[in-house]
Amino acid sequence: ESLGANVTLTGADTDADGEGINFTGTVTGGGNDLTIVGGAGFGDAVSGVGAVSADTVDSESTIAATSVNVTGVSELGGNVTTTGDQDFGGNVTLTADVELDGSTIDVTGNVSGPHNLVLDSNTTDVSGTIGTDIANVTVETGPLTAGTIDITGNLDADQNVTTDTGS
Repeated sequence: ESLGANVTLTGADTDADGEGINFTGTVTGGGNDLTIVGGAGFGDAVSGVGAVSADTVDSESTIAATSVNVTGVSELGGNVTTTGDQDFGGNVTLTADVELDGSTIDVTGNVSGPHNLVLDSNTTDVSGTIGTDIANVTVETGPLTAGTIDITGNLDADQNVTTDTGS
């Protein structure tokens, strides 16, 4: 299903069930949650949403929410800002420079994409690899733990960085 106009959520919990939904306009939450069974496509900014939950996410713009929980793969083309947790249950592919800014950031898979990645959280855990095609990684606050960090660019960290090899 594709929604071509701007969307404003108007309920305590808005559920969109099915194969997935592609929002081509903005999504304004008014503090309401957005739960999507299937994939969520965001062509424009998502703002003011409570919890965003989806099986997969393909975002071409920014996401601003209380929390984000994606059980599968994510393609991110804009910053993700939350006051709470960000949980990405699969691989994350960057399609533009991205800043992940939240209380905690947890990526179960790998992070890849030929762009810059900024991490700003109390703790960040990437179970897989921060990949070779990532341009640069900046850790602004909080420690970063990753399975492997193998990037072509620079790692700029004012905080502790730990890999599964302990280095």
